[in-house]
Amino acid sequence: MTGRTGRGREPEESPDEVIESFVGVRSKCYTFKTKNNVVKKAKGVSKVVVKKNISLDDYKICVLKDTSKNVKINAIRTLKLTNYSLTQDKLALSNKDVR
Repeated sequence: MTGRTGRGREPEESPDEVIESFVGVRSKCYTFKTKNNVVKKAKGVSKVVVKKNISLDDYKICVLKDTSKNVKINAIRTLKLTNYSLTQDKLALSNKDVR
């Protein structure tokens, strides 16, 4: 049933590869490792920050040792035709489901 989506069916994230390890912190915040790559997802955190600053071990530490991880996120905002550059300290990984 590869490639078939519809009501109640989710597409597979790695249909051709075997998942070696999986760490799920909470809903929409997980990572898994295949033979060729590592897929990391974290809702509310940009993909670049997840790729560069968060590792597979960070997910494991968050679950096993009950800790959280904060990351710094740089953003450009516009308010009344004036551009601002700001840095946020955002909670990226936490196994407490507060959202």
